[in-house]
Amino acid sequence: KIGFADDIEHTLETKKVTDFTLIGLMFAIALYHLFLYFLRREEKAPLYLAIFCLLMMWRTFSTEHYPALLLRNFSEYDVFLRIENATYFIGLPVFVVYLRALFPRRFPAIAVKMLFALAFAFTALLLIPRGYYVTLRPAYHLVTFGAIFWIIFQVIAEIRASREAPP
Repeated sequence: KIGFADDIEHTLETKKVTDFTLIGLMFAIALYHLFLYFLRREEKAPLYLAIFCLLMMWRTFSTEHYPALLLRNFSEYDVFLRIENATYFIGLPVFVVYLRALFPRRFPAIAVKMLFALAFAFTALLLIPRGYYVTLRPAYHLVTFGAIFWIIFQVIAEIRASREAPP
């Protein structure tokens, strides 16, 4: 960015405070839902939401390159970049598993399995050199956008069905 040093420092400091607040909130939500899961192990939804929050917590931390600030050897940065991408790929099916636990008839097991298969396939691509998997990552964006529309449609359908159901 171009500007006065004080303005840039203030902007960067505000961004750090915001990021670490989000990271702390996601960690607290994850712990809370893990606690709920350990109280009632037959309900899996809190566990899935806790896992999702932990994945998104790490993603927020790594997306802003905070691990790079902690590294002594810059060659380790590639490992953090791969982990960041893995959280993106795996986060979507974990969230859909959470929704399936809440609305089992709206999110069929076969769809969840297909999302996991795609996520693991893209995660496996992280084993190839960075130049190649970075060029393939936009394909997963299409999967993500399609899943988002599908999730919104299914949640709206569930809301409509619950309104039409007799009390």
